Amino acid sequence: MAYVIKRSYGKSNFDYLHAWCEEWGTSCMLSIKKALVFETKPEADAAADKAQRECKGADSLPAKGVTFSAVPA
Repeated sequence: MAYVIKRSYGKSNFDYLHAWCEEWGTSCMLSIKKALVFETKPEADAAADKAQRECKGADSLPAKGVTFSAVPA
């Protein structure tokens, strides 16, 4: 089974990790078809942890109120 990384924010807003970004840490979009795909759950969990650490908000500080998690593709 393949996995993608879902970014959740707000009550019901979400999108998917599309790429790693030097400036913002992560780049996300609504399309699950364009999301980064991970072959195993451990790889996806590690990527979700990395995204959680590296994602930056508009103030260039770690993003608040955002949760990254591995989900089946």
